[in-house]
Amino acid sequence: MEDFCPIVHRIFDVYFADRGASCISEGVARIETGQPRPTRGAANSYFIGAPGDSDVVRYQSSLWFAEVERLWKDGPRYCPRMHIGALVPNHADLRRRSVDICHTVPAEHELRRYNFLWRYTSPVECAAALTKVRDLILEPFARPYLDDVPRLIALLSARARELDQEWQEQIDSHNESILRTAAEEAFREKDYEQVDRNYSRIDNARLSQLERQKLEFAKSRLSQ
Repeated sequence: MEDFCPIVHRIFDVYFADRGASCISEGVARIETGQPRPTRGAANSYFIGAPGDSDVVRYQSSLWFAEVERLWKDGPRYCPRMHIGALVPNHADLRRRSVDICHTVPAEHELRRYNFLWRYTSPVECAAALTKVRDLILEPFARPYLDDVPRLIALLSARARELDQEWQEQIDSHNESILRTAAEEAFREKDYEQVDRNYSRIDNARLSQLERQKLEFAKSRLSQ
């Protein structure tokens, strides 16, 4: 579908112009590089992406920016996507500079899942989906954050903390899996010292009943 950027301009140009923002760049984004994107005369345009990952149209005011994106991996049933962010000088982590507008919607609201509710496969469906994004999410939910940049920065910080927690949980889960495997192998080999050492490195509350029984058994054998 070759009409993404023209559709974005038709849906969003006037909306953002009325709010003091203009389109400063469009084209292919590269994820997690933080390299400057080709722009139309703007110096502060950065994006996150790997070559060929997405098409992005970026709007920017003096305080904030918004990006309308099409991820190529979503195709052929694309998800509408929009991020907003604050123009924070010298921000060390570019991943923390923006947030999907779904996070401006109350957690219990069905539009929190707008990406999946309004998938599109054609230019007509794309225009319809992006119009809904503008009228049903951007205007009622996301615009108050754009009108109150400190509130937007607070949202970005809160989301960053959530991502840090999710990442830490993934790391912990991975590490626990390694410890569990080592403990199970040690138990089969009756190496109770290693059973104790590996299971004891996992929070007891996260051990299953069977794992706790094996740990107690190993400790009892070691105490003999």
